[in-house]
Amino acid sequence: MHRELWCLKEKICIFKYGWDRTEKVILTEIHSYCAKIML
Repeated sequence: MHRELWCLKEKICIFKYGWDRTEKVILTEIHSYCAKIML
């Protein structure tokens, strides 16, 4: 499934699934680091 990652603030990102499904998550430092690599 297609997924996009948008970082709003430090450790706060939005995962977008497809067109209409969205998840807001607060990342741990490790996941935040991985997210920066993904971007």
